[in-house]
Amino acid sequence: MRRRAWLAVLSAALALAGCGRKDLAPLPGWGADLASARAEAAKSGWPLAILFSAPWSGVAGEFEREALADSRVGAELTRFVRVRLNLDRNRALEAEYGVTGAPCLVLVSRADDEKKAEKKFVRGSLPAAELAAFLATLSAWGPLAGWASDPAEAEKKAADSGKPLAVLYSAAWEPPAAAFEREALGDERVRKALDGFALLRLNLAANAARARADKVTSAPTLLLPVPGSGRAAVTEKCSAEVLAGFVAGLAGWQQAPGWGSDYEAGFRQA
Repeated sequence: MRRRAWLAVLSAALALAGCGRKDLAPLPGWGADLASARAEAAKSGWPLAILFSAPWSGVAGEFEREALADSRVGAELTRFVRVRLNLDRNRALEAEYGVTGAPCLVLVSRADDEKKAEKKFVRGSLPAAELAAFLATLSAWGPLAGWASDPAEAEKKAADSGKPLAVLYSAAWEPPAAAFEREALGDERVRKALDGFALLRLNLAANAARARADKVTSAPTLLLPVPGSGRAAVTEKCSAEVLAGFVAGLAGWQQAPGWGSDYEAGFRQA
């Protein structure tokens, strides 16, 4: 009995140390090379799903057999480039990705520079239904029709056209930001009113320094210039109808003789 107990303790210790079986069996739908996955994500514009697993982790095995094998989770993961890494062989990536153990699923939003991308984490196991619901809230960061993503391009367009520059700070994985773009900015009345502006859309996380300078702390925030030195900040709480009227008013606003133009107020509707 003592011998069996001692062997059990030794086996557990070796497992925790990463000893024993070194390789992971292939996981259907998941690659095994991070460089290839990064290249595919850059080419396709899809976000990355990086799973850190380990052959000695019973929790990781259970997560893969149950949650990741669930059809609901699989359907959501089709929107990601997926790669699974052996934590024992990729310890150098722990600090870079904030990994503290296996399993750890790191979801990396689309970005030109991965270091500026948004990251979401699933640490440890999670029931399939909860994981599917979580993944369903995440949308890939992609182009927004009519909006430039390069500040230099947008500023040149503004200068060439004489239109004021409207700046939208948005986010890849914030449901309010996605809803604002889909509902308020997608409204035909709002789109027509915004024709009077040059449009620039920035990822808040990837443009933190500019956001601080603009006194923006959350996404979505739409900055609309008021002639003079001020700007109005519109949040997602503004309805499409109210936003359309407000934008149209600013687009047609002209400096009145004898009136000042120092306007530093936010337009926020509770």
